[in-house]
Amino acid sequence: MKVLAVGGATIDTIVSIADDDIERLTLRNADAAYLLLELGRKSEAEDISVHCGGGAINAAVTMSRLGHEASVLVKLGRDFRADVIISRLAAEGISARNAVRDALLPTGASVLVSAHDRNTAVITFRGANTLLTSADLDASAFAVDLVYVASLSDA
Repeated sequence: MKVLAVGGATIDTIVSIADDDIERLTLRNADAAYLLLELGRKSEAEDISVHCGGGAINAAVTMSRLGHEASVLVKLGRDFRADVIISRLAAEGISARNAVRDALLPTGASVLVSAHDRNTAVITFRGANTLLTSADLDASAFAVDLVYVASLSDA
């Protein structure tokens, strides 16, 4: 089956911090909790890893690993992050022929801070993802069996 995934592409940096080096604050009268780091202190991470992510990338990787012929329609910057994503797609056997590169904004990125119950706090920069418009939708890209449209929140 041929699949096209449309949506976001990001580089995700995941930081895992030991429970003793970060505090969790839960409010009694609200449904919110916060992770607190000591201001001005260099905190030791248990691990820092970098991954390709975003709804369209994640869906395309999943479809490809399930044996389908996958491609993506995403908006990337003209930067190193975009090069990393294109390289990862090639390694996964995913077509990036419809990945549009734009010089206006860099490729999206996120930092995920993980601690305690491994629930994460996410800091995101949507970047070029916010520039995906109907003009980027090449009709030939849709000559597939399935189109998966990932969310582009706040875009």
